[in-house]
Amino acid sequence: MDTLLLNKRSFDSLSMTKLAMPPATTLNFYRKRQTFAALASERPQSLQSVYIIVREVVSSVETRLLNLETSYYEPNGKMEAEIKQWLIPLQLLLRPARQSGLHSLGQLNELAERQLDPTDVLTIDEHSLNLIQSLVNKALKATRVGFSESIFFVEKLLEYMSRYCLSFSPLEGDAYLETATNYEKQRRDLANAIRRNLQVNL
Repeated sequence: MDTLLLNKRSFDSLSMTKLAMPPATTLNFYRKRQTFAALASERPQSLQSVYIIVREVVSSVETRLLNLETSYYEPNGKMEAEIKQWLIPLQLLLRPARQSGLHSLGQLNELAERQLDPTDVLTIDEHSLNLIQSLVNKALKATRVGFSESIFFVEKLLEYMSRYCLSFSPLEGDAYLETATNYEKQRRDLANAIRRNLQVNL
């Protein structure tokens, strides 16, 4: 009987303790999902979170480039039609100057200056010159405005990956760590290739 009474008191005491405690919550164990912007001010929650962020940023850049292409060629436009606009005017522009191709904006400006120079014997079709200038300006505007945001995201992504996706193997390698060495070499080669392609002078 004493044992039963003791157990009852222990049960009552335990019940009162539970009633006095605050309700259980999962907030202490909850961490909000990390974003690309958050990496600028905090460490990654895990390597997996870095992988997820990288995939999301790459996907968003691809979508942005597709949208840029659509807006450049217009919704129903095609690359072939855009190229055809260049062919005949380019021939009429370059043939009198005996040039094989248009390689830079400076080259186009030089032809325009020669067209305005009364002492220059070069004669260029003015309509073709105006059309090519319009097409070049359209391409430059689309490139400068459209690519700037994508370039920013890619550069930041390279920065974070060089910080958080490193191999534990040095580039010079280790005979016993061939896989890790190859990964590090491929990672650096790819990062350098991306940086070279981002270095455009617009």
